[in-house]
Amino acid sequence: MKKKWVILFLLALSVSLKAQLVKDAGFTAGLAIFSQDWQPKEITGIEYSKSSLPGLNYSLFAEFINSDLINIRISGGYVSKGVDELFNGTVAVAEYVGYYSTKVNYLYTSAFLKLQLPMGTIRPYIMVGPRLDFQVSFKTDKDIENILVENTKTIYGYDVGGGIEIYFDYFGINIEIT
Repeated sequence: MKKKWVILFLLALSVSLKAQLVKDAGFTAGLAIFSQDWQPKEITGIEYSKSSLPGLNYSLFAEFINSDLINIRISGGYVSKGVDELFNGTVAVAEYVGYYSTKVNYLYTSAFLKLQLPMGTIRPYIMVGPRLDFQVSFKTDKDIENILVENTKTIYGYDVGGGIEIYFDYFGINIEIT
C-alpha cells in the first residue's frame, strides 16, 4: 500500500515540476454513474442481479502539448461508486433474500489522449486512455460480503469519452461524458 502512495506522490511531483509545459488546467465536479462489473463468487442456489447507483466525481486535471488538434490530459480525483444488489437463494443453512446496497469510494488517476477539432470558441473532442482506481472505503449493509462479493482494492481500466469546450477570454466551460 505504501508503494502505491509513493508512486502517486512522484507522479504529482513530476507534474508540478513540468508546470511550464501545461497548456490547460482545471477542476471538474459532477454526477457519476458507473458500469463497473461486480464479481460475485459462484455459489449454487443464488440468483444475482444488480443496478448501478449514481455517485459524485471530483477531479483536478492538466493538459499538455500546445496543439490545436491533440493533447494529453492527466487527471486525478475522488469518485464514489455503488450498486443495489438483489440476492435470492440459500447458502449452506442460511437463506439470503433481499436488496443490499454497497458503496465504494476511490481515488483515481487517468491519462487521456485527447483529439479535438477547433471551431472558434467551441471545440468538440474525443478522448481515450488508461485509468487506475484505488479503493479508500467499502461499506455494505449485508453481512455476507465475504461470501458473495470479490472485492478488489485496485482496479485497472480505461475511460472513453468526449465533450465540448466553450472558451471565453481567460476561462472555459467543459461539457463532458466519460
